[in-house]
Amino acid sequence: MRVRPYKSMMLSPNFNIDEIVSPNYIDDLTSSQYEMLEYLCFNILEPMRDFAHDLFGRDCPVTITSGLRTMSDYYDLIRTGYRPSQKSDHFFGAVPETCGAVDLCLSQGTDTFFWALSKTYKNGMLHIRGEAIDFGQIILEKNKTFWIHVSNPGEIFGIKKRTKNKIMVSIDNGKTYKNV
Repeated sequence: MRVRPYKSMMLSPNFNIDEIVSPNYIDDLTSSQYEMLEYLCFNILEPMRDFAHDLFGRDCPVTITSGLRTMSDYYDLIRTGYRPSQKSDHFFGAVPETCGAVDLCLSQGTDTFFWALSKTYKNGMLHIRGEAIDFGQIILEKNKTFWIHVSNPGEIFGIKKRTKNKIMVSIDNGKTYKNV
């Protein structure tokens, strides 16, 4: 079943569909992809945004730098020197076993934010403002600048995830990851 979100549709109070999905792909979203987008924004990104504002103040926007990807996007990333996974959660279910992810950065201190956020991790969850936040993975990555990969917990969507490592750092542009 396809959904027809309209341009600039809000997925949560502070994130809209245009930030995560290319306008060329919006009309092709399935209802399950839309659910993954909404879950990620409302249940993971909103609390992370609140945490960023607690840490740096309200003048520190959270910017989505990469959201839903197509295979064309995947090959474009390879051509520009990145090492995306063929089973990246950025495919939002279009590839089996994928459940939705974004990359984000902050206007200041993306790496500082990641390390502070990782300190809230207990019993498989982030703990922000007294709330337990379930998520798939949070990975600090760097090519020329830092960004953070954030994904949905696959189990919410009936997807058994391949990894037990939830918080990691890419130490060589996506070739090797280190657990935090």
